[in-house]
Amino acid sequence: MAQPDSGLPFVSNFPTSTYRQGPQNFTVLQSNEGLIYIGNNNGLLVYDGVDWNLITITNKSEVHALAQDEDGTMYVGAQGDFGYLHTSDNGDVQYNSLLHLLDSAYHDFNDVWSIHPTNDLVVFRSTKGLYLYNKQAQSIKAIPFNTTRHRSFFIYGEVWVRLEDVGLLRLKKDSLELVPGGEFLKNESINAAFDYGNGRTLLISEKRGLVLYDGKTFTTLNSAANQLIITQNSFAKLLSNGNYAIGTRTKGLIILDHDGNILQHIGKKQGLIDESVWSIEEDRFTHNLWIACNNGISLVELGSPFSSFQERSGVNGQFYNLTSHASSFFAAGSLGLFKKEKSNGSASEGFVPFKPINEIGFQAWHLYSDSTMLLVSANTGIFSIENDKLLNIGFSNRAWYLLPLKKFPNYILANTVEGLVLLKKNGKNANVYRKLKYTPESIYYFAEDEDGMIWINSPTRGIYRLDFKNDISADPELSLFTEKDGLPSAFRVRPFALQNEVVFGTEKGLYRFNRELQQFEIHPTLNKQLFGDKLTWVELLKQDDIGNLWGTYILQKKGKRYSIGFSGHKSKDGYVVKEDIFKRINSLKINDINIADQYNIYLLTSDGIVHYNPQEKEQQRVPVLIRSVIAIRQDSLLGSTTLNNIPAELNSLRFHFAGMGFTARNEMEYSYFLEGFDKKWSDYDLLPQKEYTNLPAGNYTFKIKARSLQNIVSEEGTLPFSVQVPWYQSVWTYAFYFIGGTFLVISIVRWRSNSLRIANQRLEKNIEERTHEITKQHQDILDKNQLLEAQKEEIEASREEIEEANRVIAQQNENLKFINVNLEKIVESRTGELQHAYEHLLAIKQELDTFIYRSSHDIKGPLTRLLGLCHIAKLDVQDKTALQYINLLEVEINATNRILQKLLVYQRVKDWNLQQEKIIIAMVVDRALVQLDNLPDFTATQIGRNSQGCTIATDAYLLEVALQNVLENAILFSDRRDPKINITCHSQQNNLQIEISDNGRGIEEAISENIFAMFYRGSEKSKGAGLGLFIAKEALTKIGGQIHLKNLPGWNTTFEIILPMQ
Repeated sequence: MAQPDSGLPFVSNFPTSTYRQGPQNFTVLQSNEGLIYIGNNNGLLVYDGVDWNLITITNKSEVHALAQDEDGTMYVGAQGDFGYLHTSDNGDVQYNSLLHLLDSAYHDFNDVWSIHPTNDLVVFRSTKGLYLYNKQAQSIKAIPFNTTRHRSFFIYGEVWVRLEDVGLLRLKKDSLELVPGGEFLKNESINAAFDYGNGRTLLISEKRGLVLYDGKTFTTLNSAANQLIITQNSFAKLLSNGNYAIGTRTKGLIILDHDGNILQHIGKKQGLIDESVWSIEEDRFTHNLWIACNNGISLVELGSPFSSFQERSGVNGQFYNLTSHASSFFAAGSLGLFKKEKSNGSASEGFVPFKPINEIGFQAWHLYSDSTMLLVSANTGIFSIENDKLLNIGFSNRAWYLLPLKKFPNYILANTVEGLVLLKKNGKNANVYRKLKYTPESIYYFAEDEDGMIWINSPTRGIYRLDFKNDISADPELSLFTEKDGLPSAFRVRPFALQNEVVFGTEKGLYRFNRELQQFEIHPTLNKQLFGDKLTWVELLKQDDIGNLWGTYILQKKGKRYSIGFSGHKSKDGYVVKEDIFKRINSLKINDINIADQYNIYLLTSDGIVHYNPQEKEQQRVPVLIRSVIAIRQDSLLGSTTLNNIPAELNSLRFHFAGMGFTARNEMEYSYFLEGFDKKWSDYDLLPQKEYTNLPAGNYTFKIKARSLQNIVSEEGTLPFSVQVPWYQSVWTYAFYFIGGTFLVISIVRWRSNSLRIANQRLEKNIEERTHEITKQHQDILDKNQLLEAQKEEIEASREEIEEANRVIAQQNENLKFINVNLEKIVESRTGELQHAYEHLLAIKQELDTFIYRSSHDIKGPLTRLLGLCHIAKLDVQDKTALQYINLLEVEINATNRILQKLLVYQRVKDWNLQQEKIIIAMVVDRALVQLDNLPDFTATQIGRNSQGCTIATDAYLLEVALQNVLENAILFSDRRDPKINITCHSQQNNLQIEISDNGRGIEEAISENIFAMFYRGSEKSKGAGLGLFIAKEALTKIGGQIHLKNLPGWNTTFEIILPMQ
């Protein structure tokens, strides 16, 4: 099996300021459940990955030894005391001393340095002897020593002891006897013993280093580690993979293989907190190493698939590219070129670092390697490398990417500050063949497809295709592809060359180019196989020799952008995908991925080089522990492993939990579910606690699971409990409620009966009075009827007059109908004329739109060529006055180009079909600012933002256009001495208000009414096109919005944008 060319393991340090106890740590042990126990100056530290706690020994002494038996009981050795840990009913862990079982004649034993649980006994070794604790008999027997220099070990199911002036012995029942030949070691201190196989024992000797004992004789094992071990009073640990971890008193940590070869030597320079090591413990879940040091604690991530080449291994800065050449790796970075010899497959080599090639002390970008040559592009040109010596090939300006051409194998295409340059191979070197006539700007990524077409990305324009046809000496054909050619966006389209095709990373997933249709289309299989239904923006994609894919994609979450690593392992059905595989290093930006082989994948990052070994054994599932349950109202501990019935008044609870998958970056995520209360599991979160308030009476089970950095989900932790019924809901209380309620009902019935009797008497009296009133009113009605009869006769007499009036009105209606018919004919004729005029105007508008679009594109070509001529003229012209004229010409060309861009945007805004969607204002602001990062004062401008939480349903494109133009106006007209702008967002009634302010000189009141007019500029000195605010208002009007100039205290110009929420 090939030996991985790995780096140094990641190390996390815990100084005294972290755990807030004594500096010295003498012993470390992981319990069966996963907790880390550390013997400290001040007692026994316990770490669960979240909190540090201290268990105090009875005599408040240091803890020097720890051990755990098969039952899970933790035994503790201290100064002048030893005992075990006991957990109370509420989960509180306490120390219990066994000193009372030992004869008082042996109490003066000072320190206990080791503990060995056996089948029947627990053996404690102190400075003055062995103490054999019989658990069943609850008794302790002492075996005193005549010397204070000794060590003990547990091996082959026995306790071995090395005594000064005696030799190597073993415990038989309750006495010590020499092992065969053991007297040979009476003057040689032994610090550790391991079963070496084939009847041999490996001993760690202070005098000789590694020694093999075959049952009779002792032979020194030839190892470079011996010189590091001698006189170091070392601590050693056999690891689960068969290697040995050795801690020294002054030389840090050493990792040896079975044959004694040094695999790693980790001291303070390599990240260890202190080089004086007292004890080592291997985490059974992650296989990382806990190191107890003389001044602090370290966690060495030896079990991780990740290792690094960073500052602690002599490598600094960002890295962009890595290649293999001959027997070495070469890496290009911000601080130059680095080289690392490849592993020859022998473990005896140990760690091989990257070393700088001092001859190139400037920024290097890209490497090209074949069987005969090695090239590097850098800020000062392109160089060939031979025997670590650099030779410029004839190009001495900045160069970035080097692409070997498959269709023309003797040529390399280089991206330089002067444009595209063709290099021609010449034996072990290469020469500049020619510079290409047509050069797209801002090139970052190249890829050549199977037809020899070269795809070149542009950050904002789309993607270019370069076609040499079949003649490398001729000028290639250059084509630009944008949204009109099927791309979802022209923004940062990246080409990736896979084994059989070139694919393109876009904001809406992976695309491919359909040669028959000459159009881009979404890739029919890759997106679904890699990412399911979600369309992700892939920013890096590499394929290894067996077809596996490795890459990163962008994830937008809660207004932030995250780079997510993934792998797709080739299978018969597509790809088996693992997501977020680089979570361990998500604080670093991955610039490139180099796949050396199946054991060695190098990630070129913003801080050094990270080595990833995908063949590293995955961590096993880790347990998650419910550490405590707190009653919130009393802030008291209720329990951890068990909970009794909780009183109703304590029904607000806080659960504390911790996952045991310790890593150097312990970012364990948690998901919880309270059965009987919650409807579903929560989303994963970093917070290691959960509160529930006012839980109703009932039975519950709290469930918790943890997810590690490697996306391994733990087993569920569960804790059943119940909340008691409150006193006011008990059976006796309900009985009291019933009796009291019955009495109350009877009382109410009696009271109501009496009230009704009195009310009936009052009602009879009222009826009598009302009858008298009704009789009087009846007489009044008869009198009024007579009066109405007289009025009726008068109405009959006037009827004839009304009928005559109706005849007159009918005649007038006939006249009105005649007039109405004539009006309708006039309106119909006028409507026809207006319709003809409207159609004529539409034709003129279409011709104007076509004129603007074609004129913009037709003018853009000559402008680009003029700009290119300016660049060439600046290289050849020496006269300063002429150069000033050329610079002024460049400024005017760029200004004209910006006006054309504005006209195209305005045309697109007018023709845009509204597409309403729910958008986050902060994300739209981000996209608008990205489009403005090329403004001359952008980087110097301080941008204040307060738009978190603002969302609205509207057209995302039109809103982004409006914000981009208003923000551009704010940046351009802010105070040049200290430019500042501020963006705020808030909702008010049914509207969303966005305010954009700058600290410029402001807008005069006399011109404020005209600033939104087309081509309006405040003065002749203004350098703008006079279109930005006009386009912004047009875009906002189209989505029902408004924009106003507003005065805010402290800001000279403020634009207020109002958007309807419905």
